[in-house]
Amino acid sequence: MNGNGNHKKRRKRLIYGGIVVGIILLGAVVLYAFTRGGTKIDPSKLAKVEKGDLAKSVVATGKVEPITKVRSNRRPVESSKNFMWMLATK
Repeated sequence: MNGNGNHKKRRKRLIYGGIVVGIILLGAVVLYAFTRGGTKIDPSKLAKVEKGDLAKSVVATGKVEPITKVRSNRRPVESSKNFMWMLATK
């Protein structure tokens, strides 16, 4: 056998060894994750899930202001009629 045969065998052993080491490391990580205690949740904050309608309303007075203002070069639209005209003239 020439020198290339030994090189190929060595390369195969390194590849298979790397795969085995990777599987062992992955198994160790999974085992660690399953055996950890995890986050404890206070039982008073748990509730039974119930199916039903969601309806919430908010009544408040005041002015709604955006967090971020965006500048626009377009003129403001006053009604849906003006909006349709603006779309038609684009």
